[in-house]
This record gives sequence, C-alpha cells and structure tokens, in this order.
Amino acid sequence: MKPSKQRSAHPKKRDASRWLAAAGLSLLAAGHLGAAEPASTQPPPAATPPHIVTVQRDSRLREIDYNPDQVIDITAHVGYFVHLVFAPGEEPVHGGVVLGDSDAWSFSVAGNNLFLKPKNTDGNTNLTVVTNVGRTYTFILLYAQRRPTDRQLGTALNLRYKFRYPAEELAAAKRAAEKPESVQISERLARPEREIRNIEYFACGSDEVNPDVIFDDGRFTYMRFLANRELPAIFTVADDGSEVLANSRTAADDPETIIVQRVAKRFVFRRGQTVGCAVNKGFSPHGPALQTGTIDEGVQRVVKGAQTP
Repeated sequence: MKPSKQRSAHPKKRDASRWLAAAGLSLLAAGHLGAAEPASTQPPPAATPPHIVTVQRDSRLREIDYNPDQVIDITAHVGYFVHLVFAPGEEPVHGGVVLGDSDAWSFSVAGNNLFLKPKNTDGNTNLTVVTNVGRTYTFILLYAQRRPTDRQLGTALNLRYKFRYPAEELAAAKRAAEKPESVQISERLARPEREIRNIEYFACGSDEVNPDVIFDDGRFTYMRFLANRELPAIFTVADDGSEVLANSRTAADDPETIIVQRVAKRFVFRRGQTVGCAVNKGFSPHGPALQTGTIDEGVQRVVKGAQTP
C-alpha cells in the first residue's frame, strides 16, 4: 500500500510527557515549581505563620506546606467559594469535616478536594479536617463583609489552597537512598532510563493500527498504544520491500508501550485487512550502542573472573 500523504507522527508534548512519567524518567522532574521556596525540614514555631507560596502563574492560587501544628487563616468573600486541595488519594473521612458554625458555612467534598462557601454574614469560625491518611488540618475561617473590589478580584482574592508535603517527600527520598545497592540496580533495570533521540516519524496508512506515540533512542524503538486498543502485528520493512515480523515486547513499567528491539527505516502495522505504517525520517544505520552490557547506561555488567583494565 503506497500512501498518498504522510502525516507527522511526532509524539505530542503532552503524550510524550505522560509516557516519560510512567516510565519513571526524571526528565520532567526539573522545572515544575522551580520558583517555589525550599521547604524547611524543621516545623516552624507556633507563632510563625504557615509557609504559603504564591504560584507564579496566578497570585490567587496558593500552595501551603503542610504542618499539623499550625493554624491556617482563610478569608472568603460573599458570592465566592474557596477550594482546598489535599494530596492525591487523600480525602476527608466520614464525619471528618467539622465546622464551628455550620449555619454560617457550607462545604462539599469531591475526592481530595474540599469546597467551602460562606452562607451568613459575620460568620467567622473554625474548621478541622481529618483525612483518610491520618492527617489533621486546622483552619480559621474569616468572612469578608463586603464583596471583593475589582483590584481584589484581579490580585488579592484567594481562590485555591493546594497543600504540599515536604516532610513526606524528604522521608521518601531518604528511604530510596538507603535501599541496598542490589535493590536499586534491580529497580533501574525494571525501569531503565531511556533517552528520546529521534522523533522524526511520519504516519501513513490507517490510524486504526498506527501507534499514538513513536520514537527511538538510537537502539530500540518505543511505540505507545492507548488503553483498550487491540495491538497490531509489527513488521520492519527491508530495502527490497519485504516485511519481517519485529522482535518486540511490552515494557515492564508501562503496559501501553511496546519496545521493538531495533531501529528501522519503516514499520508496517497489520491487523486483519487494516494496514498502517510509520516512516523513520531520522534513521541512521550507525545508531549508538550501549557500552555497559545492560539495558541501562548507569548499570555496568561485570563478568566474574574477568580482569579489568
């Protein structure tokens, strides 16, 4: 089948980022919240206000370092609700949202999101939230008597508070650093770091069988098929036009990613009578080979009894 038109099969930035995160790479770790102030490992004294970071993109969206021994003041304006965001998977337990004056404030819960809205004037009160991971949050709710001014709507109004957990993140990093070297090596081999060296792929044929994302690292080719799609048979195409079934496997760290154990000029995807293809415009017959004898550059294979230079 000769396509009449080729379409770029470059992995979209969003799709590629999602695959990289699933693969356990650290390429996207730097830069997010790069302007945030470093979190202190010691809880501040009781008189010190909670560490609140204004997110660069909008001053009305705040981030707070969680500290169980601090009280957080929240001011709400008439006609506006306040949105609290806890950790993923964390949510208030049944009966775990307790208001000092339930007639003055209303609330609703959606997963790890808590929404608060004042109902009555002069409704200053307190709020305690107990969650399913054992954390307790304490707030003072303050009611603004007047509607926000235009200036407040643009800058001073606080609409969302998102919690961060630096102590837990530090503890997790410490636990990872304390793992035995053999465990760290096993985990790296299970989730090897992969470098995107070539994304110059162009799709042809039927999109029903073409991968959603395709790229290579100069040695292997990675193809991502979204969930619930029936996988096609994958072939490489030789210079004489003949097709050879590709040697491939499912990535251990991402069941939606197929790893073809080579780089080719052209791939063909077949499922029944449906045929698709991908043309590698960035193909180089002299792709780099890993020098470590393993699938990860950071893990060196050592042969017992062999002499080292």
